[in-house]
Amino acid sequence: TLVPVPRPAEPFLDEDRLVLHPNPVREGPLRIRYVLGEPASFEGRLFDLSGRQVAETTWDGNPGAGGETHGWDLADIAPGAYVLRLHVEGDASRRTIIRPIAIVR
Repeated sequence: TLVPVPRPAEPFLDEDRLVLHPNPVREGPLRIRYVLGEPASFEGRLFDLSGRQVAETTWDGNPGAGGETHGWDLADIAPGAYVLRLHVEGDASRRTIIRPIAIVR
């Protein structure tokens, strides 16, 4: 008799599967690819190196093994080095991730 073995649940947000592409951003949107274990709201804030916020985006993400991708148009942002603060909040979990981003034209 075969007994099904349950798959472990996806973690709330698998940081190892969070991909920012392209980085550096040359043209087109920054694509943020992620895999969620539960529905979540995203808030992305982009800061220059002096700490001034220069852009913000929000969206809702859905769970699934295939993941999702959010495109963020940064065409109006000047070339330079930036810090992305990505805050992700679900019903039972929340996480803030900090990643460097470069924009070149």
